[in-house]
Amino acid sequence: MSLVVKDLGVRKHKFTVDEYYQMGEAGIFNEDSRVELVEGEILHMSPIGPTHSSLTARINALLFKSIPETGKYIVSVQNPIRISGETELQPDFQVLKFRNDFYEKSHPTPSDVVVLIEVADTSARYDLNKKLEIYCQAGVKHYCVVNASNRSVEYFSGPVGNEYSKHFTLGQKDSLTVSEGDFFLTIPINKIFS
Repeated sequence: MSLVVKDLGVRKHKFTVDEYYQMGEAGIFNEDSRVELVEGEILHMSPIGPTHSSLTARINALLFKSIPETGKYIVSVQNPIRISGETELQPDFQVLKFRNDFYEKSHPTPSDVVVLIEVADTSARYDLNKKLEIYCQAGVKHYCVVNASNRSVEYFSGPVGNEYSKHFTLGQKDSLTVSEGDFFLTIPINKIFS
């Protein structure tokens, strides 16, 4: 599908997820490239700085400590989620419903996600706007943005159309609590930033 870019008089090509993978196989970018496919456009992501890396390591430890190994859930770190035929993102964390093949045959989709977490060091605006809209429209039930700049967590749940019905800003004295069916997660916010 091609779109005309207004005022420039040029056409823009939209890529599918399959074409995106073909470009990777052709060496246009490799698996370490920081790119995402968003609505058919390939976006370059910022490099991971030390703050983002540190927060990711802390959250990883907290998730593994908080989620029992019952064979019901998988914690996926910086791996793809296929949203549609033209959108595949790489969130920092996904807590997924357990699958015996650990998603070897296909990447997870929004229906596989229990909770999705993004760490925002330089990407807060993108994570709280475009990604929020994409995840909400796709039906991701619980979405969290760990905001490094103000040391808080934005928690969204209950997707309805383009908006989440619930939104809480959690500070240092609060805890992130996610409950879905038999899944229950609680993490003190101060543990993420200390």
